[in-house]
Amino acid sequence: MKKIKLLIIISFICLGSLYSKPKNIIIMIADGMGVNTMSFGDLIYDISELKKFENYGFIKTASKESKYHITDSAAAGTAMSCGQKTYRGIISMDNNGKKLKSIAYLAKEKKKLIGIISNTRITHATPAVFYANNINRDDEQGIAKQIISSEFDLFMGGGYEYISGIEDDIKKSGYNLVREMDELDKIKSDKIIATFSNSHMSYEIERNNTEPSLSEMANFALRFLNRGKNGFFMSIESGRIDHCEHSNDAPCLAYEMKEFKKTLEVIFNFLSKNKDTLFILLADHSNGGLSLGRDGNQILNLDLLTRAKQSSETFLNSLKNNISYKEFSNIYYNVYGVNITEEDYEIIKGNNKLVLDPLNKVANIKWSTDEHEGSYVPLCSTGPSSEIFKGIMDMDEIGKNLFKII
Repeated sequence: MKKIKLLIIISFICLGSLYSKPKNIIIMIADGMGVNTMSFGDLIYDISELKKFENYGFIKTASKESKYHITDSAAAGTAMSCGQKTYRGIISMDNNGKKLKSIAYLAKEKKKLIGIISNTRITHATPAVFYANNINRDDEQGIAKQIISSEFDLFMGGGYEYISGIEDDIKKSGYNLVREMDELDKIKSDKIIATFSNSHMSYEIERNNTEPSLSEMANFALRFLNRGKNGFFMSIESGRIDHCEHSNDAPCLAYEMKEFKKTLEVIFNFLSKNKDTLFILLADHSNGGLSLGRDGNQILNLDLLTRAKQSSETFLNSLKNNISYKEFSNIYYNVYGVNITEEDYEIIKGNNKLVLDPLNKVANIKWSTDEHEGSYVPLCSTGPSSEIFKGIMDMDEIGKNLFKII
């Protein structure tokens, strides 16, 4: 009997030593970034940081309903953060409505500092899966209230419209509410909620200095969180990638991928001085079905996209009713650098979703959908215990493995 007990103890010791537990954990979610989107960004900007990871793989993204169900950010994020799959539209609950604990809460129990960063609304699905439980991802007012009860240390992103109604409660709970980046270095506070825009933060193609970039938020967050003696857990979402893809807006996507590269640079600079940090980069799903090449043409012209001046959303909203072909074509050339034909003009008038197709033809790219699609997504990892985040994995395995090494 004593021998059996000894063997059990030895087994537990051996299992515990399999993983080198990191002091800090950073998860970066490039929302909607399938392999084709990653390739697109790398072709334009040579994202050399992607070569710095120690391990690589792919993630299967299907939601709980079946292997053929294309996921959304709520279901994918729940699987990633809680280690359990659920139905689409649900935030960190199972499909029967049972609340699930996220890896961020377990990290907090281990006395780590917690940061939730996104360039979407901080009440949007991907950031929300780490701190909220809600059967409906669209209940952002209800989700916002759980920011306070989470007692996490740092929130940064957009979404003031859902925070404004609970400002008094936020201040009573000890948080410092910040609206501008310049305020952050001036305040002395252990808990910060920073919302820099009313809704989602601006697309990078249109962002001005009134809002910080994702890389600037990452830089502040890493400095703020790294003061804790027990380490930290940080999720950071490049969420506007997904929104550009929903609009089939390649110039918008190009600018977001440039900022994605800058954010990786910030994180790898931190990693070079903090070797006890696990860094995982992944996507929650792919979106748009971007094809690099179309109609038999084998030469890409992607640099053209980096010279655009507006998102398609802003471009379309700026046009007056019944605009003439001549006026439309002049504006189009000024914004996108491409001449359009009268046939293009008539097609766009009939379907605004095709507004960028003349540009896409010149760039030699094509979209297959304006929604999520079911392809595998990239997985990259480096640092302590990163070896268990590689190969082909299901999304819930990411969460399960995080729980093993926290």
